[in-house]
Amino acid sequence: SESTTGIPQWLSTYVGPILTNGSPLFTLTIIAAICVVLTNIMNNVAVGAVFCTICAPLCESAGLNPYIMTMVITMCSQMGFTTPAAFPIALATSDEYCNSNYVLRHGLSMTALSLIVSVLLIYPLSALVFHP
Repeated sequence: SESTTGIPQWLSTYVGPILTNGSPLFTLTIIAAICVVLTNIMNNVAVGAVFCTICAPLCESAGLNPYIMTMVITMCSQMGFTTPAAFPIALATSDEYCNSNYVLRHGLSMTALSLIVSVLLIYPLSALVFHP
């Protein structure tokens, strides 16, 4: 990310210590959750690109393999299941027979389930493949 925006300095000052003092699984879960939330209100490609760039320096200090972090960010930045800002949901809710409350309720449950499964499966399985 651009250094003139102040985002890297803000992250290293305030967010970095929170994420690097916890376990690698905790750090990965927090970053994945933020990606999932943001991808439901923003463009998923932008979320993935920004988070891969911002979180790469955190990997070493958090004790995470950068390949694992990149896989989780890439997967979680594609989980736009909840809001109409996520493209497939906009198509689903535009149908005259679709109930938007139904889509929101099931989208939230699918998002939560996908987040849990992705973090709990990707972290241990990719640790077997990508040795430090």
